[in-house]
Amino acid sequence: MENDNIDLLIKNKKTLEENIFFGYDVSLSDCEIISEWIKDENKKNGNHMIEKNKLELYEQVKEYWWCTLKIWDKLVWFICIMWVDKNWLTLFEPWSLFIKKEHRNKWLWQKMKDIILKKYPNIPMYSVTNVDAVKKINKNLLQHEYKKQNLKKELLEIIEIPWKLLDDDFVYWNELFNILNQKND
Repeated sequence: MENDNIDLLIKNKKTLEENIFFGYDVSLSDCEIISEWIKDENKKNGNHMIEKNKLELYEQVKEYWWCTLKIWDKLVWFICIMWVDKNWLTLFEPWSLFIKKEHRNKWLWQKMKDIILKKYPNIPMYSVTNVDAVKKINKNLLQHEYKKQNLKKELLEIIEIPWKLLDDDFVYWNELFNILNQKND
């Protein structure tokens, strides 16, 4: 019954906006919940995520910018937004997205990403994926789409600072990132 009530709140964009928190502090208890979500995901879909206990996760991510959705103090949605710096440019990438299992497949990520993009239009934000569902969300949000091989060398060097892109990866970015990209032509 409680999940049905949470689902009703999730459908309401105003409720979503009122219940998301942006910041740099992440709690140890949130990291414990996320650690369990990762374990559950790996059991369900194979070991495609690196498992970390709550302390390892807390130490790794506490310096990044977090966005959480909590409804009635229950963690429903959680994302880390990493920044990458090189020379004159700082880029932001949403990564490590976690949605509580019972709230998946409800377009929550698209709704939340739309809120983030509208709340922060003045930061150059990109995302990297080769997952069809995530590509569809980025297209629905009118993000600019590029294949790895079509990126300018200078941008690829920045995007690949944390890790190398796979050959089948697509990069999506917001309008500000697109303007910066065009200025470098």
